[in-house]
Amino acid sequence: LSTSSFAKAYPIRLMLAEDNLLNQQLMTRILAKYGYVDLFVVDNGRQAFEVFRRLAQKPEEKPIQAIFMDMQMPEVEGPEATHLIRTFCHQMGCPQPHIMALTAKAFSEDRAECMRAGMCSYLSKPVRWTTLEEELIKAFETVNDRIHCVCNEERMNEIAIESDENVEKMVGNNLNLAKSTGLDV
Repeated sequence: LSTSSFAKAYPIRLMLAEDNLLNQQLMTRILAKYGYVDLFVVDNGRQAFEVFRRLAQKPEEKPIQAIFMDMQMPEVEGPEATHLIRTFCHQMGCPQPHIMALTAKAFSEDRAECMRAGMCSYLSKPVRWTTLEEELIKAFETVNDRIHCVCNEERMNEIAIESDENVEKMVGNNLNLAKSTGLDV
């Protein structure tokens, strides 16, 4: 399969949440080579959540199906944004996106943090072409119910039923963001 026809074989709507301009440009170019040109690029977790929420609430728009989520961003970091998106989807009954951590950290505790936050997989920077292809295929299969996200249903339920105290701790100063969007927190 050539890289230019990859998006035709595995069509998914993507978002890149990355605060570093150079990394944004690099990932955008790489994904464009694969044919993913209809890509939402945001600078932080707050924007990721807001764009995701806005599109999910518009029936005429195709929702974001997969997100490359940087772990460390200003305003709202990747794990917090993931938690907000997971909670929103659970409460609104909309499909959960395939969320892939994108980070320069490569330690096992970083991977564990990603999984606890509700991310489906973990990609360390710089991303290898073969790894990217595998993750795009997994994302496609996940959103088309061919496979289940590594972040299994049990973890999704744990995320959805966390107490207000835990949500407040995780979201921190961004609790008002969650409340302003109608999330039950």
